[in-house]
Amino acid sequence: MFLDLQRALIKIMGFGIDRKVFRYEKKNSAFIAENTSRNSLFSLLFYGMLSICIFAGLLMVFSGEKMTAESIVMGFVVAPLLGILGLRKFLWMINGKEILRIGDGVLSIEKIGTFWTKKRVYKLSKIRKLKSKFETDTFLSMPKKFAENYLLIKEQNRVFLFFTVGEFQFNYLGSTIRVFSDLNDLERLEIIEEIKHYL
Repeated sequence: MFLDLQRALIKIMGFGIDRKVFRYEKKNSAFIAENTSRNSLFSLLFYGMLSICIFAGLLMVFSGEKMTAESIVMGFVVAPLLGILGLRKFLWMINGKEILRIGDGVLSIEKIGTFWTKKRVYKLSKIRKLKSKFETDTFLSMPKKFAENYLLIKEQNRVFLFFTVGEFQFNYLGSTIRVFSDLNDLERLEIIEEIKHYL
């Protein structure tokens, strides 16, 4: 019962704006899939408020606050940098989209809908251990109900801290690459099976 209550509370904390889109297509020998970003009301509020820090220096000037070296550094350097990072994440949560492409021996992942993102390219021949979020060693080593709650908590943390939750993942040159954010069981299975055809 405690685990069920915990799961309900985690889901309430994770409630946000539903903007889910998942689609994929095959063109000639290429494969393209796209999925929208995920958010929660808490993360939207936090990063939206953090975005206001971009104007901290101007707010200090207009408020007539006495300027010191420390306040100038905080108001015109540190706070605006935090504000820019907050705006970047906020835009991702309300407008972000992750696009996966496979073709010409590579898998690429591109994030659009915000700024300061870089297209990542991975050679198919070096991709290992493609698996769903339910097939990770951590998940499989726990009792099922406990593991599901642990995964929900971990996903909420990833929504807040990172761009992608990781509906599936693969290893690439010693790193774990997590892809996509909000898939149901059928969608997750479909895309993993499609990608396996290219590996």
